[in-house]
Amino acid sequence: MVKAVCMICKKEFEITRHDFRYHELKRSGDRGGYICDRCSYSIQKESIATSGINPDEVDRMDHFIRGGKTIK
Repeated sequence: MVKAVCMICKKEFEITRHDFRYHELKRSGDRGGYICDRCSYSIQKESIATSGINPDEVDRMDHFIRGGKTIK
């Protein structure tokens, strides 16, 4: 396990090796920034509300532009 402190809420979390951020945190130690899932979700929701752009829509449009099938 790796311990990390969220840059937003300042709470400490224990990251298990099953988390996708584990290896990055282990390699970077305290130098790397960590944002917990709850804060990350809040930031994403606020960004969508402020900009009106949903990341899911951008991904579908990018797929279409790069020669994918149809946009659903």
